[in-house]
Amino acid sequence: MLNLKSPIILTTCLLLLSAFALQTYANTFNPEECCFKFLSNSIPARRVKLIRPTDPLCPMEGEIWFIRVKKGNEYCADPSQEWVKQLIEVKGLKSTKRENNTTVTASQ
Repeated sequence: MLNLKSPIILTTCLLLLSAFALQTYANTFNPEECCFKFLSNSIPARRVKLIRPTDPLCPMEGEIWFIRVKKGNEYCADPSQEWVKQLIEVKGLKSTKRENNTTVTASQ
């Protein structure tokens, strides 16, 4: 009776281990922050602290905005809209690279 239980237990353990390994592998390639809806209104330049692009693996290309007035809140803006282009020009924003992640900050 013991000989029959050993292969069943071994098979069950291998299946569980495989399922866990696949789930862990799948989670390593998901982007952390993506935009699914863009702002329809413009943001005043004085409220913008920094701009950073969304992850290249995200389904929608966009910019994530960190707003200084509402600490911790981030909003998505469409980089092809005219007000976004003007804001970048007005703020004198420049790109800086940090650890494979582009961040746009106000030049001073």
